[in-house]
Amino acid sequence: MVVPRISEDPLFLHRSGTRDLSEETSFICVPIHIDGRAVGALAVDLRFELDRDYDSSVALLAVVASMIGQATKVSWLAEAERRHLLEENTQLREELRERYEFSGLIGGSGPMRHLYAQIAQVAHSNATVLIRGESGTGKELIAHAVHLASARAALPYVTVNCAALPPTLIESELFGHERGAFTGAHTRKTGLFERASGGTLFLDEIGDLDTGLQAKLLRVLQQREIHRLGGTEAVAVDVRVIAATHRDLEKEIAAGSFREDL
Repeated sequence: MVVPRISEDPLFLHRSGTRDLSEETSFICVPIHIDGRAVGALAVDLRFELDRDYDSSVALLAVVASMIGQATKVSWLAEAERRHLLEENTQLREELRERYEFSGLIGGSGPMRHLYAQIAQVAHSNATVLIRGESGTGKELIAHAVHLASARAALPYVTVNCAALPPTLIESELFGHERGAFTGAHTRKTGLFERASGGTLFLDEIGDLDTGLQAKLLRVLQQREIHRLGGTEAVAVDVRVIAATHRDLEKEIAAGSFREDL
């Protein structure tokens, strides 16, 4: 729409709004299109000039409106993707809850009901938990159920299999390392304790840790802080630790391969 003189156009009768009526004004308006559909309009007021080239003004505004339309479309697409990811995240969380919460544990016998009561008891505390049982009995399932039933459910849940990594590597995995701490340490690495901060760290097969690493783990549990390999500063961590093992710890303690105070 092009209105050279708004004072002479009936569409603007008594609708001049906050315009300065001391001088004549021209009005130009072009649509903002997205995928062929008008979603808005770009309008400007110009001081009236008798020899103004309105076609050029409309063409310029059309270019600006096209840019606005493209930017708006990108914004809409980004917002739609964000909503989709939020919905997908919510759905996945619900699926995880259904899988790992008490409803996902099968069994109504006396021992199972006792197990449910123990999960509910420890879930609402920050106490370190040790889960014992043979391989394949669902120790990780129980650990995840404890995490999801706790106040840390929305925070990280990080797992590591202590038996799957050599002692020299698992220490770096747990505590991280500073650049230059050892050959090949070209950058600082964040350990699993830091990555799980605020949430839960599940240490599977903790009975396979060597006694030296057990001592370092004990200090973390007591002081709630870690030292990266090659580092001198203590790093505070707020982590709920859940451990599991299939070993007979009483025999391991008697043999001196597992610390009793851990």
